[in-house]
Amino acid sequence: MPCGYCKGRPVENERKKMKISQWIITVSVATVCVAAQAAPVEWGGHYYELIGSNGTWDQAKTAAESLSYSGYIGHLATLNSEAEFNFVKSMSALGAWNISWVGAHKVGSDYVWVNGEGTVDFSGWSTSPWASGQPDGNVGVAITGSGYGSNLRTQSGTCGEYMVEYGAAIPEPASALMIGLGGLLIAGYRRFFGRV
Repeated sequence: MPCGYCKGRPVENERKKMKISQWIITVSVATVCVAAQAAPVEWGGHYYELIGSNGTWDQAKTAAESLSYSGYIGHLATLNSEAEFNFVKSMSALGAWNISWVGAHKVGSDYVWVNGEGTVDFSGWSTSPWASGQPDGNVGVAITGSGYGSNLRTQSGTCGEYMVEYGAAIPEPASALMIGLGGLLIAGYRRFFGRV
């Protein structure tokens, strides 16, 4: 007759197997959910994505810079031409009463683009994208939906979304990392529980 210690061991091993299996399934589902998000839209060799997340301009900037897509790093969208401005305005998710952060902010007495493209200057455009009376001195710059006139204005406080532009190429380690972690999980599972 087995001792009390041995009796509990098979049940304990089954519980460990079940917990590890649940963890593997959770990681797999999370990976699929991340991959199932809507893809950014390509325009002019860059990709654009509207992210719904209430926050300040600084929070949106930090969040945008933490994102990447297809080997491109993200930043708040910079609007370098009337065509690009019109494209960003036309993105279907930009609702009539939405206000979305873009990549310009006040530094000293000037408004500058976040990616180092210089001072915000619309002097060569046929019409200025600034709303009447803008810029008015607030720090962050936002693009408004059609209910507000589909233009740019400076904004304090928070906005409900921000526009990300993916442009500069970077190495994309996420895929290799996920494959490596999956291999380690399988190897650890097999070592701990034997071949399954």
